[in-house]
Amino acid sequence: SATWEDVYNLCKAKQTGIITAWPDDVYTGQTKTTTLSSAVLGSSSLSMRIIGLDIDGAGTITFAGASYLPTPIAFGSAFWSSSDVRTQCQYFYNRCDAKSYIKTISKKTDKAYGGGNLVTTSETVWILSMAEIGLANDSETSADPEYTVGVSTNYPYFSSTTRRKQAQGYTRTR
Repeated sequence: SATWEDVYNLCKAKQTGIITAWPDDVYTGQTKTTTLSSAVLGSSSLSMRIIGLDIDGAGTITFAGASYLPTPIAFGSAFWSSSDVRTQCQYFYNRCDAKSYIKTISKKTDKAYGGGNLVTTSETVWILSMAEIGLANDSETSADPEYTVGVSTNYPYFSSTTRRKQAQGYTRTR
């Protein structure tokens, strides 16, 4: 039942050291509904789930929606920067009632889809990468710097096979 302002103030308290640990009632898997000013992909209300605490920066809470895309997709950052997928993320951001509380973070992406140069982009809303969902296998991990650099690593929320399979059904990006 917390407002987005409450969530923001809690994050600021963690960032500034007023609190040193997340309260017991803030945990991964917890949900919050957000309202959009107009529909994005056919919905004007979206259930958001906490998938990370301090993963994308100290004092940050990372939320993910119930679904991302109707089909799996894989692409490098050059595709991401000019794609309809990124446009849909921007539509969500522009219409989200929490917009003023969303923090911009840096994400590292493999420019050439495996073995290419890393590109850092500023993101507010993004599609989770294979690495963030925990779908990278050992050969990808050792061959691809995206999996070992920056915050593009496995979110603990996706540590179970069931959660990875749920995410794999609709999100697969680089």
